[in-house]
Amino acid sequence: MSVSESLKEKLDAVYEGAASDYEKLKRLESTLSSMVYTTDTEPVPDWVEDPGDFLDYFLLDTGEGFCTHYATAFVLLARAEGLPSRYVQGYRLETDGAGSYTILSDYAHAWPEVYFKGKGWVRFEPTPGFNREISWSTSVKKTDRPEQAPKGPDVFVTPEEQQTTVKGKAKVNLALIFVPLLGMIVFLLLFTVIVRALSKAGFDKLSEKEKLNRLSKEILSCLVSLGHVRNDNETLREFAERAREDLGEHSEDFVRITERLVYSDLKEEPSDFKLMSACHREVLSKLKQRNRLRYVIKTVFSRFW
Repeated sequence: MSVSESLKEKLDAVYEGAASDYEKLKRLESTLSSMVYTTDTEPVPDWVEDPGDFLDYFLLDTGEGFCTHYATAFVLLARAEGLPSRYVQGYRLETDGAGSYTILSDYAHAWPEVYFKGKGWVRFEPTPGFNREISWSTSVKKTDRPEQAPKGPDVFVTPEEQQTTVKGKAKVNLALIFVPLLGMIVFLLLFTVIVRALSKAGFDKLSEKEKLNRLSKEILSCLVSLGHVRNDNETLREFAERAREDLGEHSEDFVRITERLVYSDLKEEPSDFKLMSACHREVLSKLKQRNRLRYVIKTVFSRFW
């Protein structure tokens, strides 16, 4: 792995006076983390054909990106110094001191690790805004999950009385079926109205960021119902690209807003809620076309719950 002369001059200035490889990497970490964090990045230009081109484009031209860019750049530069390094994807967890964690897909993150003889793999954090007091652990205690509720007994509608015609044919008293059925339908309608009213009232009380988080999770849930399951180590952008047909024209907006919610402290933009709502309606429409039963369950019992 080699770097261009222009980048080498910049790195020489960063490393000058470093007493060890570790000190070099800490200086590199500090330099990268002082750059700009953003998920609203332009596509990589066509002239970028190898790792050296990427480093020039990222470090000398744009100077901004998100965790994937910073972790990749750090690994390439560490290898250029002859140090064994690797790119790692996992989850960023903030400890609450309770000793257990709930891990969500929203916590996904990427970082570099470098191997030091006698010490093993050492983690670095070059992504701007992430080099804080954060708990990183190779083993996480699972939180207790509630057991699945047992299924209730099957309900059978059985006529209590049958009338027989003079010809000997069995005749069912239809009132014994339709009256309970009508009562059940009325109950379900009332239940639906109440649940949706309570859900909407609860949703309206949320902050703008909480509303966007809820919409993002609902969209991901709908995509699962549509058959799009996110693979291990797959970034949100890669997953959205596979599901682009069902996400529709707001696919890029969904990725951009969701990544900003997870990785940035920037304030929500006025158009975010409108764009995420449009994306939510799109995936619900696709779900309605392909699986009406799941659509009903999603809109009646799960919407903003």
